[in-house]
Amino acid sequence: MGFLSRAEKLFYHTTTVSMTSETVIEAFNQFVAQKNTDTFTVVVLDNASMHRSQGFRRKMVEWMSHRVNLVYLSAYSPELNLTEIL
Repeated sequence: MGFLSRAEKLFYHTTTVSMTSETVIEAFNQFVAQKNTDTFTVVVLDNASMHRSQGFRRKMVEWMSHRVNLVYLSAYSPELNLTEIL
């Protein structure tokens, strides 16, 4: 799983297990822990079920307190997702 900025800075999380809500939450926690707390960050998400789970949604408020805002892409618009293009 990766976080790619418009400035082509990449943060990635690797795993040997299937991607689940729990592994995505773990990746987000690691991303938030390493990011500069002075900057406001917007993460654009597709509509995968793991991004919409109850556990994931519960963590959103915590991440927002670290200046990470999550925005969902419109359905069926993979061309707007930089990582899909790659």
